Amino acid sequence: MNTIIYTTLIKGYAKEYMLDEALSLYNEMILNPDIQPNTVTYNSLIDCSVRCNQMPTAEKLFTEMKSRSETKPDLITFSTLIKGFCKERNIDSAFKVLNEMK
Repeated sequence: MNTIIYTTLIKGYAKEYMLDEALSLYNEMILNPDIQPNTVTYNSLIDCSVRCNQMPTAEKLFTEMKSRSETKPDLITFSTLIKGFCKERNIDSAFKVLNEMK
């Protein structure tokens, strides 16, 4: 197992709206010092959280992502969060993310 395989499985869970399973894989990853999440991993987890209407989880993952030296939010990260906030009609938070992106 490596980061790419874990991330691919997380993407599969996202398509099936299976957030708990995706987070379980993520937790398995971070326990292994040889297999660490990358930006794509976090983007996939945030996407899964948005799909499952779990914006608090998406925000938590975003915060974790920013705290790690190996991962940095990219355009996909920000647009996924903005989409999630708009989906739940939280326009103020969407604009906060937009301003952080700028």
